[in-house]
Amino acid sequence: MFLERPRVRFDGVYISKTTYIRQGEQSLDGFYRAWHQVEYYRYIRFFPDGHVMMLTTPEEPQSIVPRLRTRNARTDAVLLGHYRLSQDTDNQTKVFAVITKKKEEKPLDYKYRYFRRVPVQEADQSFHVGLQLCSSGHQRFNKLIWIHHSCHITYKSTGETAVTAFEIDKMYTPLFFSRARSYTAFSERPL
Repeated sequence: MFLERPRVRFDGVYISKTTYIRQGEQSLDGFYRAWHQVEYYRYIRFFPDGHVMMLTTPEEPQSIVPRLRTRNARTDAVLLGHYRLSQDTDNQTKVFAVITKKKEEKPLDYKYRYFRRVPVQEADQSFHVGLQLCSSGHQRFNKLIWIHHSCHITYKSTGETAVTAFEIDKMYTPLFFSRARSYTAFSERPL
C-alpha cells in the first residue's frame, strides 16, 4: 500500500538544471558581440514533518547537496517553508508549497542616525509553488513538473498584498529526484 501511494521522497533532493543563452555586451570596435551561456540549478528538499527547502544557484550539485542535509543550511539564499500534498479528481497528485526567505534580525545601527534616509517600506515576501508529482523511468515519484509559481508581497504598513504570477515556460524545467545516501543515515529526532 505504501509503495503505491503517491508521496514526495525524503531521501534526497529534487534537482533541475536550466540553461539559456543571452546576449553580451558589444565590443569597443562594434564588430563583435559576445554571447553568454547561463546555467543555474534549482534544488527542492522535502522533510517528513511538512517542511521544504528551495534553493536557486549556479553551483553544481556536488557542492550544494551536502549543505541541504538539515534545515539549518549554511547558505544564505535558501528559502524555507511548508508543503502539502493534494490529490485531484483526475487522480494526479500535486504538491503545494509556501516558501519564504530566512528571517534575518539586523541590529539597529545608531551611528549616523540623524543623517539616515527615509526608511524603506517593510514588506513580507513569500513564494507560492505548485508542482505535479509524476513517475518517470523505473523510479516512482521522481519527477516534479511546475504548474504554478507566484510571488506574494504583503506591505506591513498598509496590509496590502501584491501578487505576481510567473509564466510557466521552458525556463521551468522539471525537477528530477537525486538520492543522497547521507540523508538516510541521519535522523533529526529519535525514531
